[in-house]
Amino acid sequence: MDLKYIFALFVSFMIPELNVCLTCFSCSGVADLNSCDATITCGQGQSCSLEMDVSGQTTSYTLGCKDTQICDTHPGLIGRDLSCHECCSTDNCNKHICKPSTLKLLMFGIHYLWIYK
Repeated sequence: MDLKYIFALFVSFMIPELNVCLTCFSCSGVADLNSCDATITCGQGQSCSLEMDVSGQTTSYTLGCKDTQICDTHPGLIGRDLSCHECCSTDNCNKHICKPSTLKLLMFGIHYLWIYK
C-alpha cells in the first residue's frame, strides 16, 4: 500500500469532522417547532439553522441547513421585526436555538424602555 494513502487514511480518522455531515430538522414556515419532524443531511461546510420570524402575534419557523460562513456573519437577533437567525453544529440541534422566551423578554424590555424612558 502506498504511504500517501496510509497517511490520508490516518488523517481522516484523526479529524472526524472532515467526514461528518450533520443531520438537521428541515421545515419551512411552521408555526410550531414540535410539528417539524422531517430531517435533512447537510452538505460539507454547512450547519443546522433556525430562522424565527415574529410578526405581531404570529411566529413562524424555518429549519434546515445553511453554509457555515453565512451563519458566522448573520446576527442572531435582528432589529425591530424581532427575527432570530441562528445556527448550531450538532445533529438535530436546530429546534433548541432562538428560544421564544428570550424574544419575549427582549420584547418586554423594549416595550418597558419605550414607555418609561
